[in-house]
Amino acid sequence: MRPQTGSSRAMSRRTAGPVDEILQQAAALHRNGMLREAEGLYADILRRTPNHFAALHLLGLVHLQSGKPERALERLRKAVRSEPGALVARRSLGAALIALGRFDEALDVYDHVISIDPEHVESLLARAGTCVELGRLEAALATYDSLIARWPEHVEAHHHRANLLAQLGHLDEAVSGYDKVLSIKPKHAPAHHERGNALRLLGHFDAALASYDMALRYAAAYPEALNSRGNLLRVQGRYDDALLDFKAALSCRANYAEAHNNLGNVLGDLGRVDEAIGCFDRAISLRPDYAEAHWNKGITLLQEGRFAEGWRQHEWRLKKPGAMPHRCRQPVWDGRKSLAGRDIFLHWEQGFGDTLQFCRYAPLIGKRGARVTLSVQEPLLQLLRQLEPMVTVIGENEVPEKFDLHCPLLSLPHLLATELETIPAGAAYLSADADLARTWAARLPTRHRPRVGIEWRGNPRHANDRNRSIAPAFLSPLLALDLDWISLQPENSILEMPEGAKGHVHNFGAALSDFAETAALISQLDLVITVDTAVAHLAAALGKPVWVLLSFSHDWRWLRHRSDSPWYPTARLFRQPRPGDWANVIAEVGSELRELETHSHPD
Repeated sequence: MRPQTGSSRAMSRRTAGPVDEILQQAAALHRNGMLREAEGLYADILRRTPNHFAALHLLGLVHLQSGKPERALERLRKAVRSEPGALVARRSLGAALIALGRFDEALDVYDHVISIDPEHVESLLARAGTCVELGRLEAALATYDSLIARWPEHVEAHHHRANLLAQLGHLDEAVSGYDKVLSIKPKHAPAHHERGNALRLLGHFDAALASYDMALRYAAAYPEALNSRGNLLRVQGRYDDALLDFKAALSCRANYAEAHNNLGNVLGDLGRVDEAIGCFDRAISLRPDYAEAHWNKGITLLQEGRFAEGWRQHEWRLKKPGAMPHRCRQPVWDGRKSLAGRDIFLHWEQGFGDTLQFCRYAPLIGKRGARVTLSVQEPLLQLLRQLEPMVTVIGENEVPEKFDLHCPLLSLPHLLATELETIPAGAAYLSADADLARTWAARLPTRHRPRVGIEWRGNPRHANDRNRSIAPAFLSPLLALDLDWISLQPENSILEMPEGAKGHVHNFGAALSDFAETAALISQLDLVITVDTAVAHLAAALGKPVWVLLSFSHDWRWLRHRSDSPWYPTARLFRQPRPGDWANVIAEVGSELRELETHSHPD
């Protein structure tokens, strides 16, 4: 017989003695995180007493904490059979079922516990969380409300309820919920953090920043709060500060894929492209299916003009949360299958500008022998019907009765292997309706000076609108020039004229009911000046001279370091030299416009 080693002898002494003594030793090891050692002692108890309730229950918890939910479920079911009235074991059984994704069964377990003890707080909380997992959000909210009615100061219930309200989009109510949490527990760092997230979505950026600061005051090494504050600072154009926050988040948690991705975004904003791509690659190595990081890498490559790899990564947009890929039973066109004699359905995605930029590809698909149907957003429908007869254009929610293949519109550059040199960017590919153009010609004031269309603000829901839109006050030096200014804002926005200005601003916002009307108005202008909105794409697609005013961190399609666009021959680009610096952009545009003003008055 082999002699025992020192550690074996110690284990022997430790497992000798009454079961209760062994249970105490095991529980102490369990509390100290020594799961493997505790598991051995619980198993030893069960070899002696197979139906020992506490050992079965606690061993089940060890398995659950060790990432072995199937084994946990087996032990916990046995514990419940051993003592059917022990609600704590049923609560743990529910946790094992949740770990296995068996949410309906878990809900039954919690409902059973609550039917026996309606004030079993842990089960009420777990029931609400399980309802959230099942998508039964109103039921979850009702459970939280019931719990709070019994225990009005229950911090965890208020906190989870506020999180759920934020998930439902009830952001103002969510902020009130977080305020209630903080009135009970002022140093609750997660509530400060999530309150900041809700405020950011509401557009209350300064208040959101203050909430993030409070979260970090009470939990300095809080990677999620650092990451959230970094994202907000980036939106505010404070790129260097955002950089510090993302790096701090990664010093707290080196494998934080979201922070690597966001660090890549801000490095890309700063033009540090190779470093940015390295960050995206690191995020992808941590989470190979991380669609956002793949997509951001693609956007960065496209902005550099590295189209081949950029388009491939850009396809990950279809797997991003909230993406709207069209669900069709027909196969997606892969770019290789012959289209001759086939019916293909191309469907819009993203914004108006995207549809205007990439609708040029639909006739190219028709030239491959396909019968093409293209769905577009309703405000574009009348304008883009001019693509017929080569392309049948339908509304945004319509689907053809019969087709063989389908494809998202923005996938076509990838499938057609578009490079910088092969962008289909010849002559204008859209035109204004002749009748509408004549109507606008009669409606505009008599031409005494150049007519310049202007748009200074885009869709306020756009993620970068804070940076890409211009406050009207910045435009005063331009409006002082002796030109006829035509507002292209689709709503009745008023541009205040500087005192003593020679220029004239005409506002037709109420009449711009769709893009066909806007195109007809633009056709009567000499020049369009706009921030990066759909109007820039519309004017350029019409072949009209268009000057695009770009924020420091701008959309990928305008590339980097260029004053022209390979997508649009008539476009000129005016770029911020530094974040938020519209003054220099306006000065440069003004200098160019004075030439136009001078040449319009040869005398």
